[in-house]
Amino acid sequence: MESLSRLGQRISENIHESTRDLTFAGSTRDIFDTTEDRASIIKLLESSHEREKVEGMKRLVALISKSHDASSFFAVVVKNVSSPSLELRKLVYIFLLRYAEGEPDLALLSINTFQKDLNDPNPLIRSMSLRVLGGMRVPMIGSVVTMAIKKGSADPNPHVRKAAALAIPKLYGTDTSHHHTLLPILLTMLADRSPIVIGSVVVAFEALCPLRLDLLHPHFRRLCGMLVDADEWGQVALVELLGRYSRMMLENPKADSDDPPDSDLLLLLSNTVSLLSSSSPAVILSTVRLHHVLSPPASPLPHLLPPLLRILASHPEEGVRLAVLKSVRVLLRERKDIFEDDEDLGDDLWTRFIVGVGDGRRVCLEKIGVLAGLVGESNVKALMGEFLQYERSPDEKVSAEAINALGRCAQARPEASQTAIKYLLSLLKSKRASSVTATILVLKSLILSPTSTPSGAGSLVARLASKLTSIQNSEARSCVIWLVGEHSGDGGRIGFEVLRIGVRGFASEAPATKLSLLTLATKLLSHPTLSSPSPPRQLVLLSRHLFSLARYDADYDVRDRGRFLRGLARGLLEERDGEEGEDDEGGERGGVVLRGEQIRVVMGGGRVGGIGQGEGESSDGEPSSSSSNYPEFGTLSLLVQPHFLPSYTPLPDWLEEGTDSSLRDSLLDSSPIPQATSFSSSSAVYLQSLSSSTLKGFGSESKFNNGAGSGANSPAGSFGGAKGGRAAGAGGGGFRDLEKFYESESESSSEEEEEEEEEDDSEEEDEALATKSLLLTTKSASSEDVDSSEEEESSEEDGDEEATGDTYDRFR
Repeated sequence: MESLSRLGQRISENIHESTRDLTFAGSTRDIFDTTEDRASIIKLLESSHEREKVEGMKRLVALISKSHDASSFFAVVVKNVSSPSLELRKLVYIFLLRYAEGEPDLALLSINTFQKDLNDPNPLIRSMSLRVLGGMRVPMIGSVVTMAIKKGSADPNPHVRKAAALAIPKLYGTDTSHHHTLLPILLTMLADRSPIVIGSVVVAFEALCPLRLDLLHPHFRRLCGMLVDADEWGQVALVELLGRYSRMMLENPKADSDDPPDSDLLLLLSNTVSLLSSSSPAVILSTVRLHHVLSPPASPLPHLLPPLLRILASHPEEGVRLAVLKSVRVLLRERKDIFEDDEDLGDDLWTRFIVGVGDGRRVCLEKIGVLAGLVGESNVKALMGEFLQYERSPDEKVSAEAINALGRCAQARPEASQTAIKYLLSLLKSKRASSVTATILVLKSLILSPTSTPSGAGSLVARLASKLTSIQNSEARSCVIWLVGEHSGDGGRIGFEVLRIGVRGFASEAPATKLSLLTLATKLLSHPTLSSPSPPRQLVLLSRHLFSLARYDADYDVRDRGRFLRGLARGLLEERDGEEGEDDEGGERGGVVLRGEQIRVVMGGGRVGGIGQGEGESSDGEPSSSSSNYPEFGTLSLLVQPHFLPSYTPLPDWLEEGTDSSLRDSLLDSSPIPQATSFSSSSAVYLQSLSSSTLKGFGSESKFNNGAGSGANSPAGSFGGAKGGRAAGAGGGGFRDLEKFYESESESSSEEEEEEEEEDDSEEEDEALATKSLLLTTKSASSEDVDSSEEEESSEEDGDEEATGDTYDRFR
């Protein structure tokens, strides 16, 4: 009857919640559009009708949402904290969570009400009161909140225990002095078997004691088994915690070792394969990262790519797509065999990453990067055609990235380098300055690249030099001038002409271009053709004039570079006319005078690497995982690179020798632990069989049993429920007669029904005993001033409570 009354109350609340807007004259939008004065809101809040109070609170919350200060209403609002209306209570709780920290004295008026609500028969009221108590952030009520958390952690309802677990990090963030009190509560909650609660407990663990991973030893295998049943955000927290635990407590699965991986590591990997079928992108990305960082280096992981492609096709949100594409780029660099061994996709894999019409700038840039990484012998021509189409994008960054990808095609496939250079040269005729600049920078990298240096580099440099007068970008002009000085194989005629044009407009050039002109002049003076036996007089006079202009330049970098290079080439500048070595002040100049071949040695360095190479990038333009300045795969900092979030923590290194496996044995988990000997000695064979067996038929029989498998012969002891194991094991080789099979099924179902009836009877008895125990506990906690006779009675009641402790634990 009590359950029926609760059900009726819940139905009435749901009906009222669904139809409350029908009783109002206006819509909810009108509350946000109107501006109420203080008197009218107070009149509504002090009304005797619940509906008017609710409307007043809605208008008050609307003012808060529009950044108005509503703290002056605190005294009026707090009076409604004990209202019987659940809707009004929710609105009051929102207000208290917003202003309790600024009004701690008035917030104390509602503490008694929340303590009373902790004993309410409705679990929704109990969880809401716990949530508000933990979120009020008033240090003076820390002891009260601690008692509430302790009481909520033993509540029979999992939602109340979840609220208690979430209150732990809130209280610890407000006052860290409660650490010693909260830690025993957290350790007790780690043994909770409810998948609703365990995710919040992990969040509390990460906030309270993230470095005490040794506390997880007896819970590791059970947590692995609870992964599939936890909620989505609980799965993300569990995967992150268990992955960090594995790196710090389990043995490193080395690729060159003949020993099989740790059985607990195999247990975690096998139990997380089913998470790849989740509908949550966060769960899939965290699981992919787990397999990426924990799997042996030589193991194939073909099961990681299809979930990422599914997210990319089904989620139009730019943030989700961006996270997936960045993850794909990391996998493409470090696990390229994933993309090469996929038989279902084959050569058409690159078509999944074609830039769409509705893609934003960052998504387009990442897709172009992925396509550049997928360049192969069979698709290089098609991809270069795609990049030429992307170059026409009105977004200059997308266009520049497409040109950069063309250069990477030339580097990755030498047989297609001539075609790529032909396309790049055609882009020099573009009327868009940004495209010409990007093309010149890519051609410079191709000319200097030792792996893809094109034939006829001198003619290519000559063509770039002919475009110098039409190039307006300072970086591109500097790049062309530097290339002319580096490749002056025609006797220096092109270099001399470029220097003459540059000196004429030296005053109006950018600092980068001025520095390149100074370098060009020094290289021409030391050119083997021009400096033998001495540089031409025109070149010497032109260089002197250039160094004089640099001496009085406004930029100090140009002045310093000019002074340094003038002193370096002093012997060549004075050798022509037989001048005596004097400094600018008229004094005699000392020091060593360098010859032309010595100057060429000094000026011969400074070559750059591959396409688009920068800090933290490899020669092919991809981010380098070995760089300490680059965030790791699967972290939020990867999305905001090159910046690091304050919460970023790098992944810990593997242990050479893991902790003893017996530490993870627990009496709570009686199921057998998977044996690594049931697999091949090669971890690659294991993971391949794991992916093929779990991804094909996941759904009906993927139930986990307390973190370990239903039998020692199943892969990692994960898949195959108890019923499936019994049916498969009955009769040795299985049933061959269909009638006998149905007879055995009917007998087993009748036995199961009898067992369920017996369990229901025992559960009713346990519930009655547990209720009695809770009543005794409440009675003993509420009596403060008792005489000696009452103390004796309470001791007897405590004895009864201890006698029913085991029964209550099983009931809870």
